[in-house]
Amino acid sequence: EQCVCSVSASTIAMTCSKSTKAEEEFPSAKQLSEAIPIEYAAFSKQITIQFKSYTILPKNSFALVSKNLNELRLGSNMLIQVDRESFAGCTTLTLLTLDNNLLDDIAENTFADLSSLRTLNLSTNNIQQIRANTLLGLSKLETLYADNNRIGQIDAKAFQYLPSLGQLSLGYNHIKTIPGYLFANCVFLRTLTLSFN
Repeated sequence: EQCVCSVSASTIAMTCSKSTKAEEEFPSAKQLSEAIPIEYAAFSKQITIQFKSYTILPKNSFALVSKNLNELRLGSNMLIQVDRESFAGCTTLTLLTLDNNLLDDIAENTFADLSSLRTLNLSTNNIQQIRANTLLGLSKLETLYADNNRIGQIDAKAFQYLPSLGQLSLGYNHIKTIPGYLFANCVFLRTLTLSFN
């Protein structure tokens, strides 16, 4: 089934709907760009790809559509791996959702190019740890959802690059201890959820 493009106000939404295949390859950057009509390509703001059997998000997946992309919704797929360069060039992205997938690890520097990102949703995956540089590059991040995972280990420097963080949800994980000074650089943190750990 092909991805389809719809126009609503000034937003271009590309949606790839539910699939019955056991496993599929993620569309190439070229296929994604070709799914957007050329007359709207310069105005693409949002891409939604969900209910697919994609397991791997390859590098440079959004290279040809990243120029004005603000929202990228990749929740409710079957992703088990995100390449370290999957989001290369997505410097205008403000919202990224990867919730309801099967991710068990996020490589360091995966989000390094996302300098404008304000909301990141990693909830309902199988993530087991947050390393020192997992969130590197997210200096404008305000909201991070990482609840309902299997997080048991958080590096003491995991949140050092998040000076704008205001809301952090880590509930429903396996966290037993919090490293000292974990939130030292999170001077705007107002809401922290750690319930059911």
